[in-house]
Amino acid sequence: VNIYAVGPIIDTLEEFKVQSHNDEAQFGGALGGIVNLVTKSGTNKFHGTLWEFVRNDAFDARNFFLPNVTPYKWNQFGVSAGGPVLIPKLYNGRNRTFFMLGYAGYRYRTPSNLYAIVPTAAQLQGDESASSKPFYDPFSTVLNPSTASGYSRQPFPGNIVPQSRIVPGMQTWAKAVFPAPISTGNGAFNALNTTPSSRQEDEYTARLDQTLGQKNNVFFRYSGALNTTLSGGAVASLVSVGENNAKNIAVSWV
Repeated sequence: VNIYAVGPIIDTLEEFKVQSHNDEAQFGGALGGIVNLVTKSGTNKFHGTLWEFVRNDAFDARNFFLPNVTPYKWNQFGVSAGGPVLIPKLYNGRNRTFFMLGYAGYRYRTPSNLYAIVPTAAQLQGDESASSKPFYDPFSTVLNPSTASGYSRQPFPGNIVPQSRIVPGMQTWAKAVFPAPISTGNGAFNALNTTPSSRQEDEYTARLDQTLGQKNNVFFRYSGALNTTLSGGAVASLVSVGENNAKNIAVSWV
């Protein structure tokens, strides 16, 4: 989807480097800059962090032109911990074996507030008499060499589709899917979709470092992310749900 697959957990990063060009062979399928990240290793001392960032409509002022505060909820939180691998009476990993663990969560909620045009009760019955544009009967199409397309067709009398031409199943479907029209005060739009748009991410990472003598160091890192998005379309009952489950693995031997 042309974005990063596994978002970095900030408190598990040691350093980063931004490359403004990606014209080297090892970088492909990406636009713009490349960002290289180095994750932290555990140390001989245990250490960790716990954090949360919050934006919420409970803290927001009302927009001057709106009667109420716009619902808005955004939470980012996580935890990280690292240190030597210690197994009482079995193994002491100081100066040799280290671990680093991290988790980050992201929650975002806000209404879609999208304007839409939905059929009126009259339109659901085939009555388009309120429209200034003619509604043509597709079954009246005949050859007509005098027209630019070579065909012509007749409009429905009074812009009213006969009941015999309406498929009851489609009529039932439309009544179930489309909400009843309301006055929005915004031109021809007669519906407002307030289905919440949301995004939920859960990211995790685990790294294990091992020192092999004075000249060899090995590490293994496993990271993953589950990203779920819900976006409201123009019609409240027609929402889009997407899920992206990604993994990233790194192995290094220096």
